[in-house]
Amino acid sequence: MIKSLTWVSLLLALLASGCASMDTDTYGRKEGWRRARVVEVGGIESPMKTLQTDCRSELGPNPPYTRFAVVSYNVRGSPRNKARRISAIPNDLDLQADDLVFVNIQNCLAPLRKRDALGNTP
Repeated sequence: MIKSLTWVSLLLALLASGCASMDTDTYGRKEGWRRARVVEVGGIESPMKTLQTDCRSELGPNPPYTRFAVVSYNVRGSPRNKARRISAIPNDLDLQADDLVFVNIQNCLAPLRKRDALGNTP
């Protein structure tokens, strides 16, 4: 009986510590950054389809960026719930379809950031 309680206590302690460590903000999630995948790349006038947000209109008549991308990202952490938005690509960044990026879903003025498969910014 005592061995069982010891194992249960140890298991509960491990589970509690695992949940506590899941709250890390490794890539700016609280600031609106999400992991995303590039679906399509085009210019400011390119006909791109998106269901949610098109940031091209929020950049004004003389935007600082000339290229934009449709990106797809998970909503509420679920891979089944996807959202799409059009975001700016920095002029010095070479992106194409299927590249991994970070997209800011709170700020349309923030351009995409390239990332690797592990979620790091190169």
